[in-house]
Amino acid sequence: MGLSLQTKNALIDAFIGRRQNFGNGSLYIGLTTTENLEEDGSNLVEPLATDGYTRVLLGYYGQSMTQIMSASVDGASANTAQILFPRATADWGTIYNVVFFTAKEGGTYLGYAKLENAKAVNKDTVANFDIGAIRIAIMDELEVSGN
Repeated sequence: MGLSLQTKNALIDAFIGRRQNFGNGSLYIGLTTTENLEEDGSNLVEPLATDGYTRVLLGYYGQSMTQIMSASVDGASANTAQILFPRATADWGTIYNVVFFTAKEGGTYLGYAKLENAKAVNKDTVANFDIGAIRIAIMDELEVSGN
């Protein structure tokens, strides 16, 4: 089934916190040292808070000053500001994926995106993503079954 552009934009806007979504209307991005994530995130490992790590807010519904992701266009959104994680106070390990949650701690796991190049985050490093580096999109897939 193909989704209409209007539906794609509405889903992306809900996902990134530009409209009410998933209960609380917020989206946080995090990092994981897990290379091959399970679809349900059950094997996900984030760096430790005691090492300076915390998730970063990408948007909270109804608070425009929190919006780091653009309004969706053509079923996609990208970050319009640089995303900066706190300075690591200890080695965080090698980061393989970014992960998305509805809360700064705990919350609902929404999904992940594999980094093109895994990156080690060592003590005194600030993990960051330049403008446009994070792109969230709904991709059309064609599925055929039967004869």
